[in-house]
Amino acid sequence: MVLSTIFMVIANTLSKEQFELSPMLGVLELIFARGVISIVMLLCWVNKNAKTELIDKIEASSLPALIFRCVSGGIV
Repeated sequence: MVLSTIFMVIANTLSKEQFELSPMLGVLELIFARGVISIVMLLCWVNKNAKTELIDKIEASSLPALIFRCVSGGIV
């Protein structure tokens, strides 16, 4: 949890710096840039242990709640 917070702070800081360098950048471009930076940092963190980090650590008891959250987030 702390690590994801740190990554989001870094991504947010980098996207704000990018916005200051080019003030004509729109809001959607800024959000897209923040997402891309977050994905790149996540891929660097996960690296070769993707299955272990993303799939094996999910407990079977929390799977229905996770599926519901994904579906409701995709709909809204």
